[in-house]
Amino acid sequence: MRGINFRGKTKINGDWIHGYYAELDGDSVIMVDLEKGKNKDDHDVVNHAFYRVIPETVGQFTGEEVWLRSGVLKEKVKLFEWDNISFCIPDRVGNLLSHVGTVYWCNCCFWIDCTDTEGEEGIYGLSSVIIQDDNVEIVGNSHDNLELWEAINES
Repeated sequence: MRGINFRGKTKINGDWIHGYYAELDGDSVIMVDLEKGKNKDDHDVVNHAFYRVIPETVGQFTGEEVWLRSGVLKEKVKLFEWDNISFCIPDRVGNLLSHVGTVYWCNCCFWIDCTDTEGEEGIYGLSSVIIQDDNVEIVGNSHDNLELWEAINES
């Protein structure tokens, strides 16, 4: 079972923050557990810090870890909603096609809205892609790499 976790950009300085999501007094907030692992079953908020976040940047953890390239190094990192990913899966006749797309949540599932190398648009289930390609890689996100997101969605 995946842990429920969110991230969002803080209103103060635009830094990414990870934790629990809530709406308080009309604001979107991420709550960070200051005593990691303690009071797991308690619902008190005494040991939490609250950060106001930009609502459009809030994304849920997908439960998957995929590759992130940093220079020549690659490491596994958590995949969140609104991340842009690249992957390769076969088409209907078995030809391997490269895709770049944006992960989003809809109807109780994570999906990828993307285009392939031939310019064909498509919607793919994230779990299906993860099963077919063990080299899925994060290439950015819709909030830090706006030009990539716009290029994906203009196709």
